[in-house]
This record gives sequence, structure tokens and C-alpha cells, in this order.
Amino acid sequence: MKIKKRFLGFLLSLALVLGLMLGMSLTALADAPEGIEVLNEDFSVGIPSTWSISQGTYRFEAKDGYVWADPSNGSIEEDAFCYSPAVDLSKAATAKLIFKYKRPYNPDRDGSDDLYVYYITNGTYNELWSDDNPDGIAEWTQVTIVLPSGAFKEGVQIAFKAINWKDLGAFFDDVSIYYKGKTEKKTEHNHTTHSYTWQDVRPATEDDDGEMVYKCECGEVLYRVPTSAFYVFNKNAQDKIKNAKQGATVKIETSRWISFHKMVMQALADRPDVSLEVSFLDGEYKGNRLSFTIPAGTDTLSLLDENGFSGFLYLAGKFGTAN
Repeated sequence: MKIKKRFLGFLLSLALVLGLMLGMSLTALADAPEGIEVLNEDFSVGIPSTWSISQGTYRFEAKDGYVWADPSNGSIEEDAFCYSPAVDLSKAATAKLIFKYKRPYNPDRDGSDDLYVYYITNGTYNELWSDDNPDGIAEWTQVTIVLPSGAFKEGVQIAFKAINWKDLGAFFDDVSIYYKGKTEKKTEHNHTTHSYTWQDVRPATEDDDGEMVYKCECGEVLYRVPTSAFYVFNKNAQDKIKNAKQGATVKIETSRWISFHKMVMQALADRPDVSLEVSFLDGEYKGNRLSFTIPAGTDTLSLLDENGFSGFLYLAGKFGTAN
């Protein structure tokens, strides 16, 4: 029973990372982490030579025992990166990244700078976490991230990215990674040794949910975790808006979904120069294809309902439709 409870707790943490719970929140670490430590840096003597930073004018610097993205020499909308040394997670069954951060609010610009965290394998950046809430975080806040199985490789790096939106910078400190090795379990009926790993057997797309399984090499599956197609749809829309050129119109077409999560509306609020054109079926999977456009500069956060969603039919009624 204790083993099952431990696995169920792990499943919940994994689900949060995969975005199954769209209203993501910060997770405070109540107890000291368990497992094998592969990274632990408090920056008390500055940024070590094993770490690296991007060399633009806006970049991370050591400041009073922590790391700060200094906007004094940078320009608005410029990125700064700070990279950890490579670590080996190839023997991990579970792993956690722990750090603390803050993002001061700038009343003169009515917002704060953004902070993102990625893991990097084979040169590919995989987003783990982000905080782009314009209200900022005034006090040091600890975050614990359960790393996905895609990070369980040799030579994995963690990257922190700040975006200079509001000219006050973003801060982070006390970065550590711990992992637990792959579980071995003997079955009672034949005493065969099993070794289980998490496998993304069916990646989620915008149209179809996916699935991850905790599976042995022999084929036995101990747990199954669904991954959300709706999250992928909203995340792709969010990324298109964030990465759009100045003054662009982003176009979204779907035959399945009939609403946006607040993450999309927040992305539009952060990019008031961007318009959004949406083409959808008014019956979800069926019906007439309609389209509407949210003009640049719209107060998109006021379009959300009490649960943090905005329906396409509501938006079409507000902004007008085209067949």
C-alpha cells in the first residue's frame, strides 16, 4: 500500500508538468529532497565557470549571492539565457529540479519581466515552466518541477531565460537537481525482476489525447497517465502569439475546439500589437465553419469567464463572424 501511495503521488506531480491541470501553480518543497544529487548551486561566490550565459547586452549577472538578468544595458523584448552544466540523468526513474526566483513589479511600466525554464537535450529546448504574470513576484518563491522522462539522458542542461519586458529584470537562485534510480520490483508469483521506466507511447496532438505508461522491458504496464490534447492546442496558440512578428495577425484553425484557456488570452494581453484570427466549427467536430478576429489592443483578459475560459461562439458574437 505504501508503494502504491508513493506512485500515485508521483503521478500527480507528473500530470502537473505535462499541463494536464491547465491552472498551473507554484509548488513549495515541504521537506528536504531525496535521491542522488547531480546539481546544487547557490551562487554565493558568483556564477561558476561551469555555468554559461548569453553574451547580449541584456544578460544574467551575479548579484549579492544570486543571479539577476540585468536590464540596465539591454533593450525591451530582448532575451537573456543562463545555462547549467550538463548532468547525467540516464539512470533516473524520477527527477526533480528545484530553484527559487522573484520578478519585481515595475509600476512605471505596469508589469514585470518574464522568466522561463527549459531542459536541453541534443540542442533541443524543451519548456518546463514559465511565469509571465504581469503582477510579478516580489518575494523569493521556491519552485519544484518533476522532470519528464524526456530529460532522463546524459548531457542534460537546464536553461533559464528572462525577457526584458518591463526593465527590472528577473532573479533566480539555489538551483538543484535530484533523481531516484529506476525501480526494480520482484513479482510474488515467479520472482522475476522487473525494471520500469516512463514511456511516452502516444504523444498528445491538438486533436488527440496522448498517453504515458510506466512500463517494464518485459511489457508489463504498471501505470497509465493521459496527456491532454486541449493543453497542446492552447500551448501552440500561445507560442504562435508570443513568437509573432511586430503587428502580425496570428491565424488559428481548428475543427475540434470551441474555446480558449486563459493562457492564450494572457499571451494576447502581453502582445497588444498582435491580432488573432480564429476559424472553427460552431458545433465542435461538426457544423458551419465560422471565423472571427480579435483586434490588436483588445482587453482580452476581460473576455474570460469565471473559470478562466473564453468560448468561440461568445467571441464571434462580440467581434462579428465571417463564413
